[in-house]
Amino acid sequence: MYHGEMGSERYAPFTVQEMKQKAYDYWALGHIHVASVLSMEPPIVYPGTPQGHTKKEQETPGVLLVTLSEGTPIFEAHAVQEITWDEVTCSLANVKNQRTALEKILALFTKSEKNSLKFN
Repeated sequence: MYHGEMGSERYAPFTVQEMKQKAYDYWALGHIHVASVLSMEPPIVYPGTPQGHTKKEQETPGVLLVTLSEGTPIFEAHAVQEITWDEVTCSLANVKNQRTALEKILALFTKSEKNSLKFN
């Protein structure tokens, strides 16, 4: 396990070659929240993050479950987040007053999926 950023000069830098030289069976990496596989042999993987931390993390689809056995590792993607960060557009064209605007905005959120923002 290593918490760092490949090729970074600022935060715990490493290279895939350095990781491979350690001859470990598997590297689970942290710091980058988007799941990605840097190497298959040995598996060097950013498994992702269970929850996007801010609205900038709309592209964090969940985590990778990595199963190791003899032969090729198996990667399974799992969406485990409780909240998704999405952008929505609400047209207020032809809205004449604040009350109607607020009702239209609230309707957009209250009819969306269970993980979206709800108002009571």
